[in-house]
Amino acid sequence: MRILTTLLRSYADGEGAQWSAFLPSLEFAYNDSVVRTTGEAPFFLAFGQPPVTPLALAAGLAHTSRPNPSSCTENCHP
Repeated sequence: MRILTTLLRSYADGEGAQWSAFLPSLEFAYNDSVVRTTGEAPFFLAFGQPPVTPLALAAGLAHTSRPNPSSCTENCHP
């Protein structure tokens, strides 16, 4: 939470901007950034794949199919 607060202050301060205008972009950036303690991005930990972005779709790098939950259970748990 501290990171988002710091980011919001750096974008919204000084220009009288509404912080709520920046929140969706900052939330996405945070959720797609690797966290030092886990070594993974929060989005990847929650969904098992990186988020699909317009750039990834255009470059053909996006995973457009959802993973099969049973295969994850079989592969993730001994």
